[in-house]
Amino acid sequence: MDKNPTGAEAQYELGIDYEHGYNGKEKDLKMAVHWYTKAAEQGLAKAQYKLGLNYGTGQGVPRDVEKAKYWYTKAAEQGHEDAQSLLKKLRGGCYVATCLYGSYDSPEVWTLRRYRDTKLSKSWFGRRFIQVYYVVSPKVVEVFGNKKWFNHLFKPILNKLVRKLQNSGVDI
Repeated sequence: MDKNPTGAEAQYELGIDYEHGYNGKEKDLKMAVHWYTKAAEQGLAKAQYKLGLNYGTGQGVPRDVEKAKYWYTKAAEQGHEDAQSLLKKLRGGCYVATCLYGSYDSPEVWTLRRYRDTKLSKSWFGRRFIQVYYVVSPKVVEVFGNKKWFNHLFKPILNKLVRKLQNSGVDI
């Protein structure tokens, strides 16, 4: 830490002090978030990352994955490696469905993610399928994702699967 930090760096250090109860400060996660926010808004990558952590875990603020992603993205754009890694995990998946439905947040993609998380991930076969899918699907989307035939071939199949899952109780 700097002996005489200024601006965003000083605000970040105040956030650290409040988060951990250092330098005579009472531990206060809301105050930590306050100071991380001040520093993050000035573009300090490590403050943006810390703010992402706070939103991602709900420490000092209500848990909000979208805000966590926002701050991780800001930090990642500046090369913050931990933010880049966590952002990949948060974005983690449904490449083909996201491509076909046009949004990571579409109801169909949410249904598929719920199925992955509540059913597939519970069995050995399901976990292996997920592993293979995450190795293969990004390349499939990269190569074929912008092809009309890809959309016309796979979207009806996925629509049928999503309807079946929703009818069986898997939903957003």
